[in-house]
This record gives sequence, structure tokens and C-alpha cells, in this order.
Amino acid sequence: MGEYSDDTDSVSGSDDDSDTTSSCSDSSSDDDDSSDDDLDEHIHEIRKVVFPLQTSELHSRFLKWNVGFSLANSHQLKQQANEELKATFSLLDAENKIHQLSCHFNNYDSVIMDNQVKLMDNLTVKLNKIVINHQYDLMQGKTLYDRYGVITNVIGRGSYGMIKIIKPELALDVDAEHLKNRKFYAVKEILKRKDEGDKTFIDRVISEFIIASTLNNKHIVKTVDLMLTVPENVESDAKFCQVMECTTGGDLFTYMTTCINKKNEPITYMSVDEIDCFVKQIAKGLYYMHQHGVAHCDLKLENILVNYKFGNDSNRSGHASTILKIGDFGKANVLRTKWEANELYLPSNLGPIGSEPYMAPEEHTIDPEYSYSLNKKDNWSLGIVILLLFMIRKHYYSGTEKSCDSEGRFSTSYCEDAGYPWYTTAFKVHSSHKRYKDKLFFEFTKSCMLADYNDKTKEWLVKRQGSYRLVERLFVENDCNDDDDDDNNDIQPKDEIDDLSELRRMIIYKLLDLNPQSRMTTLQLLKSDWMTAVDSCT
Repeated sequence: MGEYSDDTDSVSGSDDDSDTTSSCSDSSSDDDDSSDDDLDEHIHEIRKVVFPLQTSELHSRFLKWNVGFSLANSHQLKQQANEELKATFSLLDAENKIHQLSCHFNNYDSVIMDNQVKLMDNLTVKLNKIVINHQYDLMQGKTLYDRYGVITNVIGRGSYGMIKIIKPELALDVDAEHLKNRKFYAVKEILKRKDEGDKTFIDRVISEFIIASTLNNKHIVKTVDLMLTVPENVESDAKFCQVMECTTGGDLFTYMTTCINKKNEPITYMSVDEIDCFVKQIAKGLYYMHQHGVAHCDLKLENILVNYKFGNDSNRSGHASTILKIGDFGKANVLRTKWEANELYLPSNLGPIGSEPYMAPEEHTIDPEYSYSLNKKDNWSLGIVILLLFMIRKHYYSGTEKSCDSEGRFSTSYCEDAGYPWYTTAFKVHSSHKRYKDKLFFEFTKSCMLADYNDKTKEWLVKRQGSYRLVERLFVENDCNDDDDDDNNDIQPKDEIDDLSELRRMIIYKLLDLNPQSRMTTLQLLKSDWMTAVDSCT
């Protein structure tokens, strides 16, 4: 297995499992691999954080938000959630601790080692007693309020439940000096699905928590606790929640589609360098996961969170270094434990995983004998993420002001293809030939670049030049459509084309290689001339 070398990723810290917060921190006060000069090198405009509290749709080609409650009842939800604070207890104790992996790259320990197996077994026994046998008297010790504080905001609700922001407050057993060091946290509810059995629910909760809390990289959201709320009615279903670090900028989809800054001024421009910076951070987080035997299986803009890192004057100037973190491990799979040498493949008869526009074509294979790599699936999703970032950047951030809607997001009347490149990579079910449901994806299969890439020599052997218009138009003169339009004549792109443009285009095609065996990996991406030319931006 190849290795990834980046001096900026060499941080202090023990390679041993740890029960404490890692030294791989992104806070400006204790990050050893940054300086004020670094912060000035890659700073981003701080956007007004617009939480998606109302059901809306950015564009006819973007899916609807997976949230749906109004500002009017947000206060009501916060009151209700605060009432549960003192009935929500941690499932961790002296015998059940988090054991994080090393934060260094090129450590290949699996996310499932002896310590993790022991914790899973202990939690399974404990939760069987609590959830199935309703032995809620076992829930004792510090509550969510004792450990973390009070709920200050409710920012989302979906199939998983609510996301709540916890503000540190002076609780009865916490002195003022200790309060200074307390952080804001986000609490994510995990609710039982319809027709989901208790044991399946317990396994799902534990699996997600073990993966999320064991991974230890500054480009992955840190999970610090697993808690359970004791219901008022003992016959009611238990409610679980994960406690995570709180990020300050919302998710990347919201960030990219928000058109005003924190001063309510329009944002009209993002450089290609800024997108390059984002791509490198996401790839580093995904590579770290794959190193430790985990596939995310639902990588998308909405599951990448934004955290601002402030320098001495950055907050006052309205700009900050921006750190991206991969989150939401509800669909993640462990592909290699301590006891496997190689990645385990997923049988295709189990069906596709994740969000439709990000799914790889091999997930839709109808063959009981066929299995596919979830790492390769993630690499395809990464290609879609990168393509979307450049598409959104081109259409909305090329220097001309666009109209914002009442929620502070771009209006949808400018470019038809500012949304997903296609909805699905699935075949038509009732067809004697292999025909795809989505005409745009069918067009891509006929016009994508076909090439071999040698990651040692960095040489390309192009067998068919790419001609898929959405990719081909990313790094050329800015045009929202193929027709001449006087409204677009004033668009003057500042850096659409540079020395890396051709390589960006080729690598997007290679991440979206229809053949998973020859698809580019995250390691190959990070070692490519494109990524090595991108300065570390955190």
C-alpha cells in the first residue's frame, strides 16, 4: 500500500490509543502545524450561517432539503429538548471509554481493534438490558447538562431526529475556571426507524458511534460521547444521541449556496485556489478513513461540515481559514478489521447505499455473484463532490453579483446546469439492452474521457478525449449556456484557466471512471501534480 507524505500533516501525538482529546486539533490556539502566515495564505469569506429551517429547494436539479420545521416552532422544539437534558445520561464510564486511533497518516490500524470490540460488547450487553428489558435504573451518573451545558439552538431535523447546539453553562458541579475550557457541542439524535427491531437498532447505534469516535483526523468530525434519554413512559422507545464537536459554518452545500457574508453583503467571487483547498481537505479526510478500513458510503456536500479558524484579525476582517470535516457516519461500513488483511467487498444484491446522485454505477449491478468495492464507491462520490464544487463556483462565483432569495441563497434563474450533473447512474429496469434511466448520465458514458494513469511516472495515456460538456466547460471562458446572452457578457472570469486546469479536468474524469478497477483512488489524487501544487490551507 502506498503512503501519503505531507509535512503539514505531521503533528505531535502518540500512536497509542487514547482516551483523551487528540493533539490533531484545528483550533488556532493549539494547532502545531499552522501559523498566522498560513492563515493569511488561504482565507475564505465568512458566510452568514443560514440554517435550513424551512423546506426549500435551491434549484430544480438539486434535491429538496431533508428538513422541515419552521422558525415559529423552533423555540418550542428547543424548550422540549431542554426538558430532556437532565434525563439524558452518558453510556460511557470508567469501563467503557473511547479509544481513538493515531491522528497520523500512514498508520494502517483498523478502526476495529481489540479495544473497540470490547467496547461494542459491553455497550451491547448494557443496551439490551436498557432498551429491550427497560432497566432504565442502570442509567446513572452525569447527565448531558452536567457534562456539556444547555441547548442554545435547534438547527435541523430529518429522519435521524434533531440536531441541537449545546452551550457550556455553569452547572452545579462545574466551577467557573473549568467553564472557561468548555466547548460548544452539537448533539445528533438517533431515532429508531419504522419496522426496525430493537437489536438491529442497537447494533446500528453502536456501529455508527464506534466508527465516528475512533477515527481521529482534523478533517473528520470528532465524536466524544454516546448518550441515552430515559423516556417518561418506560414502555416508550429509548432515544439515543451522539455528542460531537460543533462546527461554526454549517454544511458545505449550504456554504456554497449562501450568497451573503456575515455582514449581509453579497458574495460574488471565489477563486479556483479556494476550491482546490477544499478538494485537498476532503481528500485527506477520506484517505484517512480508507487507511483505517472505513468507507463513508454517503459522501456528499451536505455531509461535509465547515469550521472557521480565526487568526488575529480574521474575525474582524470577515475572513477566516476554513477547515472542512467529513461527518455523518450513519451509512459507513467497516471493510477491514484487525483480523482482515484486505478490503471486504459488498455483494451487489444488498442494493445501493447513500444518496442517488452520488452513487457509483456499479452499485446498480443486478447480479447475485457480483461484489464491489465501497472504497471505489467513495472515490466516485468524491469525483461528484469535486465536480459540483467547480460547477457551483463557475456559475455563481465568477465575479458577477447574482440575486439572493429571502433565505440568503442564490436564486435559481441563471444556469440550467448549476445542480447535479445527473440524478442517477441506474439502468432502466425493463429493457433488453443496457439503457440508463438518466439521459445526462447516458451522455456522460458516451463522452467521458478514457485514459490510463501511471501514478508513479504521473503519465497519462488518453484513449478517448473527453467531450462531456459540464466537465469541458468548467475551466474555459465563463458561459452559463450555449446561447449568446447579453446578460452574461459582463462576466469576466479572473482565473478560470491556469496551468492546472487541464489536470483538474482529467482527474475529475478519472475519479468518475466507469470501471471501478481503474478508477483513481484518494491516495493517487493526493499524490497527483494537482494536489501537490496546492499549498496546505489549514
